Amino acid sequence: MALNGQLRGSTVLTLTALGYLGLVHRKQQLELGRVYTHKWVLLDSTFPHVPIWLSAPFRLPLTERAVAEDVQFAAGVLLHLQRGTATVSYGVADCFSWFAEVQLPMTEIRTAAQEASYRPQLLRPVPPIVHTGSPSTTGRVRVRWEGPMMDSSGFAMASRPFAVRLEADPRVELQVIDNEQPTDVYDSNTYRNVYRRIARSNTQLLPDVHLTVRIGWPPNFQSVPMGKLVMYLPWEFEVIPDVWVEALNAVAEEVWVPARFVADGMIRSGVRAEKLHVVGHGAPDGACAQPLVQRIWNRKRPFRFLFHGGLLWRKGVDLLLMAYLREFSVRDEVELLIHTQYGDAPVRSLVEGLLKRAHADPMAPTVILREEALSMEQLEELFAQTDALVHSSRSEGFGLGIVEAMARGIPVILPAYGPPTEFVDNSTGFLFQANATACTKHPCDMSATSVFSARWTTSSPLMWGDYKPTALARTMRDVFSDPAAAAARGMEARRSVCSRLAWDRVHSSLQERLAALSHYSYSATRAPAVDIDTRR
Repeated sequence: MALNGQLRGSTVLTLTALGYLGLVHRKQQLELGRVYTHKWVLLDSTFPHVPIWLSAPFRLPLTERAVAEDVQFAAGVLLHLQRGTATVSYGVADCFSWFAEVQLPMTEIRTAAQEASYRPQLLRPVPPIVHTGSPSTTGRVRVRWEGPMMDSSGFAMASRPFAVRLEADPRVELQVIDNEQPTDVYDSNTYRNVYRRIARSNTQLLPDVHLTVRIGWPPNFQSVPMGKLVMYLPWEFEVIPDVWVEALNAVAEEVWVPARFVADGMIRSGVRAEKLHVVGHGAPDGACAQPLVQRIWNRKRPFRFLFHGGLLWRKGVDLLLMAYLREFSVRDEVELLIHTQYGDAPVRSLVEGLLKRAHADPMAPTVILREEALSMEQLEELFAQTDALVHSSRSEGFGLGIVEAMARGIPVILPAYGPPTEFVDNSTGFLFQANATACTKHPCDMSATSVFSARWTTSSPLMWGDYKPTALARTMRDVFSDPAAAAARGMEARRSVCSRLAWDRVHSSLQERLAALSHYSYSATRAPAVDIDTRR
């Protein structure tokens, strides 16, 4: 089984009144070699199955045929709640089976049971079993980057440029932990040096890590074996769940966010302000390195609006289709290309219904739905055939897709709300009015006080930027009516984003945090230039 990408293998879970109770075996990292330990865990019974660790790590009883260094892992668990024990079947020494009766963490279980209104929480911080380690003999800062790296997800798109610069920095020793293991690796040539830093087994892990930077979904708030933990946490709904606040304040040395807007929301939620630091994303080097040539609409084909994102309520594709289909008709030399590779079933059903009606209407404008993951070369081709990007999102944690388009000189259309307004204004994009509104569509509940799970509740309403389709429609019409002016604004956007969000600037903020978090005399001066292969 695999829950949240963290629990893997044949973990046996028993459904109780509080959730799923189980015994998780955990192979310790290089600090303990091949030793396995176990911890009692309680999982919320609803998605996303938030884990609560109920015990410190422990080993099952040894036998006359198994010595301390042998592998052991639980295979079956029978709970005896009334007497507070469990019968565990487990393997030892890779080949022998054994049974033992072990104590259940009844104090922690009763604590959860006595909660008037049960919600996931950190019952107590539990450090893993580790040795103390020793200082690095290289004098370099050892950084472990945990999160998606090789796929085409937004988290991987955000992580790779950071990893490129950390890998090239002689003052940093980088290790990457990527548990996603995608079948299609994103641009293995350009990022080959970073991918070589991915640990393939525990024997490859660095033993004395100073800093772990963790990014991914859902967020993993487990403490680290040694060193300091940084949570890199983009967020789209202003306030965060109360249990996240508790976890971040308890286990994270720092919380990095890509925008001031996100930081402000976390502070309002209760995250301690001194933990929060803005470490933004940069514009793509390859696009910014290309010659500065103004885009001109090729009138041999229709003017193309591009939507590039998921079929989610948050992404606003429903509002985009309503705006486009109302504003344009077959008489307009225009088309809308919707590119996606993921989505929620209700939104997908709505989109398919709107497309079906549009295709049956001889007066409707052209709409194309393209569902597939794209390679870097295919993405470049997609952008090359785009005349304007419509980023219809109600909310974003940053807006990497907007930056990608701006760096290529593509005019961008977006609501005037959230983190994107920190790098887009009406001189570099086409903003239309949007208002902060309670989020009452998935993943928020109808009360706007829980998100993704009934257990992830918030003390104040979850928010996003809602808007009227007519506001978007008018802006799309303005862009279509004067493509030359739109292209000129796209060029100004390129100049702005390739300067303000240049990776040298972004990397300097990362260096500042490394210097502040490191025990070593890591200088936050400008790092050596990074040679990124942009050849195709």
